[in-house]
Amino acid sequence: MYAVTGATGQLGRLVIDALLKSIPADQIIAAVRDPAKARDLVERGVIVREADYNRPDTLTTALAGVDKLLLISSTEVTGRLPQHRAVIEAAHRAGVSLIAYTSMLHADTSPARLAVEHRQTEEVIAASGLPAVILRNGWYTENHLLTLPAALEHGAFVGAAKEGRFSSAARQDYAEAAAMVLTTDNQAGRTYELAADRAFTLTELAAEVSRQSGKTIAYNDLSQGAYEGLLTSVGLPADLAALVADADVAASRGALFDDGGAMRRLIGRPTTPMERLVGEALGLTVRQPAMQAKEPSPVIEVVMLKLKSGVTAAQFKVVDGEIQAKYISNRSGFLSRESAPGSDNSWLAIIHWRSAADADASMKSFSAAPPAEFISMIEPDSVVMTRYGW
Repeated sequence: MYAVTGATGQLGRLVIDALLKSIPADQIIAAVRDPAKARDLVERGVIVREADYNRPDTLTTALAGVDKLLLISSTEVTGRLPQHRAVIEAAHRAGVSLIAYTSMLHADTSPARLAVEHRQTEEVIAASGLPAVILRNGWYTENHLLTLPAALEHGAFVGAAKEGRFSSAARQDYAEAAAMVLTTDNQAGRTYELAADRAFTLTELAAEVSRQSGKTIAYNDLSQGAYEGLLTSVGLPADLAALVADADVAASRGALFDDGGAMRRLIGRPTTPMERLVGEALGLTVRQPAMQAKEPSPVIEVVMLKLKSGVTAAQFKVVDGEIQAKYISNRSGFLSRESAPGSDNSWLAIIHWRSAADADASMKSFSAAPPAEFISMIEPDSVVMTRYGW
């Protein structure tokens, strides 16, 4: 039996997908905090068990009968070591024959504060005596692109990495690597430094976005303190903002660079180039021909979300007739186009607004009080709303 913790997370779901290509579904356990969020995995035949990092009793039950375990690091930064220890202890009690852990690139030597808990977790695993394989993941390219809408709006990415090179790879690459390790013999005792074939600086990332978007996008390098302050000003908790800024500074010193090629060899193909992920992210951008500016200036709002399993396009279209009035805003706009859900049940709406003020009100209204009926139909945290003017 194979088990994956955090299986409803972004990486966890991709690992499950990769495992299903070679492992029967009834041999895969999705260990999740909230089984209600894993109904789609149940429908695919995957075994779903509750596994709350903060409730050790659930971990013991979840790992019963498990042979190989992937421990995906917790997202509770600065508080995850006790959670990881609880999983490791449960794995030991369950007699797991191999534990794989998603650590951080060069965790043993990295100056980044984010590496500390990863390094400590590796030490706990070693002390447990469990046969283990360590997957030291680099940055996800997708994480760099989380600020793409803001960069397009303001004309710049910001950071504190100077010209440090990031060997960032696609989340799909890391998922395939994890699945390969779990399904390949003789992995105990190995450590993989997992990174992309080609590294890039944030200046190069901005240049690629400029090339593909047709807009001039710069990279503005800030001091560590200034970047940390900017992150807190847009709502990041102070502790997290400090860690993110510190990671950028560490990257400027080479902490997130690796050219060993372990990922490529493990997954048996080139890693996903940054350029492809930029193109995919920009696919949400709606381009319109230049128009004479008028007051009030019209804008387009792009809304992307992911429907829950079992919510069909037909069901959703019952809702979208009201989306401009009830579910996105109380102000008048009109839905001009929608795409059919893709293979991952994602959905895209493009809404025309008469003015930027209307669109601002739309986003603020939705963020403040999303209607319960609408929220019940979508995956949590899947809504992305971005505004573009013309």
